[in-house]
Amino acid sequence: MNAKVRYSIASVAAAVEAMVLVTATAHGAGASLPAAATFPYTGSDQTYTVPVGVCGVRIQVEGAAGGGFQGSAGGHGGTGSAEIAVQPNDVLTVVVGGRGSGRDDNGTWFPGGFGGGGQQLDPLSGGGGGATTVLSGVTPLLVAGGGGGVSKFSSGLAGNGGDAGNPGTAGAPSRFMGAAVNSGGGGGTLLAGGVTGTGGNAGSAGTGGNGTGSDMSGSGGGGGGYFGGGSGGSSSALYDTGGAGGGGSGFVASGATNVGTWAAHTGTADGSAAITPTTECQIATTTSTITTTTTVQATTTTAASQSSTLLLGTDPDALVPAFTG
Repeated sequence: MNAKVRYSIASVAAAVEAMVLVTATAHGAGASLPAAATFPYTGSDQTYTVPVGVCGVRIQVEGAAGGGFQGSAGGHGGTGSAEIAVQPNDVLTVVVGGRGSGRDDNGTWFPGGFGGGGQQLDPLSGGGGGATTVLSGVTPLLVAGGGGGVSKFSSGLAGNGGDAGNPGTAGAPSRFMGAAVNSGGGGGTLLAGGVTGTGGNAGSAGTGGNGTGSDMSGSGGGGGGYFGGGSGGSSSALYDTGGAGGGGSGFVASGATNVGTWAAHTGTADGSAAITPTTECQIATTTSTITTTTTVQATTTTAASQSSTLLLGTDPDALVPAFTG
């Protein structure tokens, strides 16, 4: 009997480990980001929900101008822009400031100051413009201050609102026969409201000081801001014109990047805001291990039992069976 073992390999390979690194964005390679959202003045709070897959936005804000009386324009609103880290589905609150109250070129009265602008008592003076603010919850991310209001008979200019991260400017004093009569309100800073002119009201957190005085002697209101501007000074004397209000300060949150300014408002314009997605969320890098196992199968072949003549000393592979009848 001749027994022989042969080996056949069912699959030939060594154990293989493949390291696969996967890095992807939430939108996929080459996908475009969602479009920018713009926010005009509406007189009420607005909201922005961060789209799925977006983890960074650029925010642009413009504060509103201060009010005046038939061509005596208030101070300009501040501006600001910055990139802010966010998370998908975050809800941001957008408060777009309204121009300060006053009278237009036709003498028609209009209310204003949404966003913290100080009001005025004198119908011949202007109120402060409102700040434009974007918040996450109750935390401000970016603020552009509102401009101060100006009096009809004031020869001085109202203070401008502060750009993001900057104080507002002070309002100018009123003058009569070339002499200063009542001082202007101070601009809001990053730490406190603007000081007031004599007889006026100081600014406070988020709000400009209200103007004071009576008909034809009242002062302009302070602009809204991170801290509002102070109102101009005034007295009760007829025709003793009041000073102009100061602008509110701007603000930018710590951690913001690419901080800059935006095109400033002029005249009696309301504020505005825009939010533009800039950064896609990155999916964490993952590692996968793929293992291929080699199977070796042993096959045993046994020669059939048969009658033969065994030739001793001969290579078994060379044997030729001699069958008997």
